[in-house]
Amino acid sequence: MAFKVMKPRLLVLTKLFWPEGSGAELATYIFLKRYLAGVFDVIVVSSTPKPTTDVLKCCRYVTWSALRSGVKPVEWALTTLGIDYIRGLIKWADVVYIPSHTLLPLALIIKRVNPRARVVFHIHNHQLLTYTSVVLSNLGPGLRSDILVELLENRSLARALFTGILHGTKYLYWLALLRTDLVIFVTRKQLDLALSYGLPVGRSAVVYNPPPEVSFTGKELTKDPLLIYVGGDSFIKGFHILLRALPRLIRSGVRLRLFGNYRRVIKLPNVEFVGRVSHDYLMRVHRYAWGLLFPSINEEPLPYAVVESAVSGTVPLVSNAGGAVEVLRGTPAEKFVFKVGDADDMADKVLSLVAEDTKKVFEIGLKTSGVVLKRLEESSRQLPRYILSILD
Repeated sequence: MAFKVMKPRLLVLTKLFWPEGSGAELATYIFLKRYLAGVFDVIVVSSTPKPTTDVLKCCRYVTWSALRSGVKPVEWALTTLGIDYIRGLIKWADVVYIPSHTLLPLALIIKRVNPRARVVFHIHNHQLLTYTSVVLSNLGPGLRSDILVELLENRSLARALFTGILHGTKYLYWLALLRTDLVIFVTRKQLDLALSYGLPVGRSAVVYNPPPEVSFTGKELTKDPLLIYVGGDSFIKGFHILLRALPRLIRSGVRLRLFGNYRRVIKLPNVEFVGRVSHDYLMRVHRYAWGLLFPSINEEPLPYAVVESAVSGTVPLVSNAGGAVEVLRGTPAEKFVFKVGDADDMADKVLSLVAEDTKKVFEIGLKTSGVVLKRLEESSRQLPRYILSILD
């Protein structure tokens, strides 16, 4: 007689699901499709009405409109008051997996509804340290950092004041940590930063995000150096750093294509403001680009823009803020890392790259792609093992 082995039951709670969202949602989608759905019986709960069709082939999917709010305190209230909508799913689950930073306080309710359920946080930003989830490299987490992010990133005094009032809500997240069985961080630097500020992390692991489904095959570098930037006019993405470096880059004949939202567009020689494009379109541009400019001043744990660049063979030129440097360590691209906030150092690194011929740049991209791809794959495939370990 054959016996059917029951898979552990995994409930995924995420505010958005790919193709909505950004890097965290993309990582969650790939983790589910590539690693988790084969090990667990998975149900995904999200506010996204039309998720990518791939997830429907491997997981059951439930839409929860309470997650649609754009204001965190409102979302906490709606999910708390509407918890009956997913109460049955929580009782069903062996593990509740939360990769969405706004939903971490739900751990307090989950343990009351189902004491036997294990709760796993997957942290893709710095929500545990700041209300805005951003840590400015020159300030560190704190009230001043939160207010500056709202003033300079969103240009809103009202939001800055509102954020200042809610700065103390980070302790709600710290309380939720005490009800969590496992916390996954995406780089060692992110974990070290959390520990340095005394977070009650408990059991934790570092798992790099999985490599995206892009290929180095077909790379065709343009004859004239072409660099891309994908941060829009965002303050935390370092657009002001790029602007300070532009005169030197333009004089050197470097061509730039700038993607993202821009409030003002200025006509400059060799600079094209492309605006927002689809993810697929941007990946096609990587086929021809020499490098990616990433002058972020945020301690971003593991930005997918850098990962996609590296895997595509586009040389990442990144600031030394955040965890991107950790993933690039030991690759030829490491020598193009520049000091955060230093426009001259960034320009020096760009000019160093474009001084090479296309064959050399191709080799740098190829070697970087190989190392990063292997590093991410070896790490990301460990996620099911870490989750299973808390069930033993």
